[in-house]
Amino acid sequence: MPAELTTILETVRDQVQALDLPGIPRSNVVICHSAAVEIARLPAQRMPAVVIAPFGAETITPASNLRDDIEYPVVVAVVASLKIDAEQPTDKQTLYLDQRLTWRETIRKAFSNQRLDTTRGYTMTVVPMTIVDAAAFARDLFVSGFTLRIVNREGRT
Repeated sequence: MPAELTTILETVRDQVQALDLPGIPRSNVVICHSAAVEIARLPAQRMPAVVIAPFGAETITPASNLRDDIEYPVVVAVVASLKIDAEQPTDKQTLYLDQRLTWRETIRKAFSNQRLDTTRGYTMTVVPMTIVDAAAFARDLFVSGFTLRIVNREGRT
């Protein structure tokens, strides 16, 4: 049986893939160990992409004598190369920005205050991050993401 966090990451990936974001192939929605490392290594031909990874530490809140609420933080980031943008006319650059912001918005709406799936008791909230990451932008990358805070009530052993 996979780790609870593995199940969560795979479910997030499957739901993002199901959104069928125009311009992002399903194979470019990836799970990784570290979003920052994956984004730095991502070749241009794998962009645009959506990167999904554990992010930070889980929190544990006692829920009863036998169970705890475990909150798993998961980062979801839209990544695209800006190298082709500079070679395009201004109106085309505006279209690219709008498309990327639409991807972000679509993903956010799909997860905001929803249950992760219908078969488990996962609840979640979306914590927005910087809309356009300045450090990534300086490296010719568009990176825009948010953290999903996914809570699962788990029994103690």
